[in-house]
Amino acid sequence: MSGDVSFYEQLAVWSQVFGSVAFLAVLVYAFRRFLIPAVIASQERKNAELVDAERRRDAAKEDVVLAMRELDDVDEEVKALRVRAAVDARRERERILADATTEGKHLVASAAGELDRGRAAAREAFRVALLDKALRIAHQSAAEHIDADMDRGLVSGLMSAVDHRSEGTSVRV
Repeated sequence: MSGDVSFYEQLAVWSQVFGSVAFLAVLVYAFRRFLIPAVIASQERKNAELVDAERRRDAAKEDVVLAMRELDDVDEEVKALRVRAAVDARRERERILADATTEGKHLVASAAGELDRGRAAAREAFRVALLDKALRIAHQSAAEHIDADMDRGLVSGLMSAVDHRSEGTSVRV
């Protein structure tokens, strides 16, 4: 029986060895059949995600570069607009000043003409008033002693004196 026991013991050991080998063979087969393709598929998905993320990152970098160029272009346009606005404002100021100067000269010339006309009218009114007053005084004080020829001489002398004085200085009565 001892020979049987050892046979059975060896059969048990070899069955465990064959069972272990069979289990390992099934495990390797299952690992290669199911787990490795799943790992490879997962790796490919992750790689595809990384490639897509890198592509999006590169596209975002290009967008940033384009946006910076556009921003620089806009800054240049703003500078050009400021320069144009300053030039336009200067031109408008010069035009307004020229128009105001021209209008002012016209107003001064018009006022000078009005002043000359006013002076002439005042001179004439003063001359008429002075002549009238002189004639009244002359008629009142010397109406008895002056004849018509003397009256005409006095009037013409007074008129020439008034004309002469009204052109240069004021006349006192």
